[in-house]
Amino acid sequence: MKTKINALKVLIASAFLAFTALGHGEPTSTPTVPSPTPVTTTQPMVTPANQSVLPMLTSQAALKTYAEEQAYSVSVSISTFLPSGGNSSGYTPVTEATAAGIMSAVKSVSLSVDVVNPSDSLFTWAEVYSMDWDVLFSGYKQYKLVGPDPSGSYAMPSDYKDLTMDMAELIPIPIAGADSAFVDDLNSKGQSQNNYNLQVRNGKVYFPKQLAGGDRILGVYTSNQSPNGSPNTNDNYVGNWVFWNIGKGGVPMHSTTYSASFSASIKGVTTMQDSDVFVVVPTIKGGYAYGGNITAELKVTTPFTSKVSFWTTEGKWFKSALVRKAGTAQWLTYIPTVDKTRGAMTFVLPVTETGTYFIIPQWNDGDLIEPADPYYPPYDGGSNG
Repeated sequence: MKTKINALKVLIASAFLAFTALGHGEPTSTPTVPSPTPVTTTQPMVTPANQSVLPMLTSQAALKTYAEEQAYSVSVSISTFLPSGGNSSGYTPVTEATAAGIMSAVKSVSLSVDVVNPSDSLFTWAEVYSMDWDVLFSGYKQYKLVGPDPSGSYAMPSDYKDLTMDMAELIPIPIAGADSAFVDDLNSKGQSQNNYNLQVRNGKVYFPKQLAGGDRILGVYTSNQSPNGSPNTNDNYVGNWVFWNIGKGGVPMHSTTYSASFSASIKGVTTMQDSDVFVVVPTIKGGYAYGGNITAELKVTTPFTSKVSFWTTEGKWFKSALVRKAGTAQWLTYIPTVDKTRGAMTFVLPVTETGTYFIIPQWNDGDLIEPADPYYPPYDGGSNG
């Protein structure tokens, strides 16, 4: 038996194919938009130059109202379970970009379907598209015909028209020059903890509805801007990234420049210039050295005679020292003697040439023990040479 529902228009050939495309961001084909041209109230594209506020990201509810404002057209489809059964689809523009306007557009579509087996299920679904054919909302319903009545006839169930549409998982946010984007989750201290990369196509950031609201930051890289792309507090550009604080109303975030300078040291090396060399090596527990033996690096700008001495914090004196001038290959050995005026073991290093001199103390066994390196030999990634 065949049941028909007020056939007014059939614009898209296969409803099964449309159902397959549900949620994929575009219909199976691009129908011609009938008159009148839809009247929409789309939000202007955000540009990094003004870094407009993005209030639609403050919550899922706010994102939903934004998606409603982007509504441009709807499609409604109905089909039977059997491939041999009928199917049809209808398309119509949205003349008012609101929830009421969307519902009115869906209601205006009337279809018919040929049913081969009235005991099988029927399927109805609807999608709402933006001007660029991005899916904004979609809904689906499965039901069966009611019957048979005493005459053997079937009828559509009373609630077949009732479709509930959910917002799409990804809502496009146009941002001029958008090339890539991410969202950072913030913890209770406002620190970044989780990072989510977002889809970006044709200057649109496809924002996951689950990430709307909360303590989060949206970062967008704009590739078509000048090399200085992200405005700071003075509206000067300092990079190609632009940022918005989702949790604080989608307001733009501006960078602040902090000056930085650094100092550094080489572990186990002590440096000095034009001076005597009196160096203590920290040791504990029977000569165990905290950071290994010491190398004294003496820079000489004017020739002079330097006194040199090394000892440990456990009171052990060095037995000799190796000395080499930077740029030469030969190490010279110096033996200390008792310096009664200083109460120390020292030796005299006459420096007749300017330059840098390296001095490495030598110790009696047990007086200084360098720590073993737990990572030796270096890991080479499993190479066999």
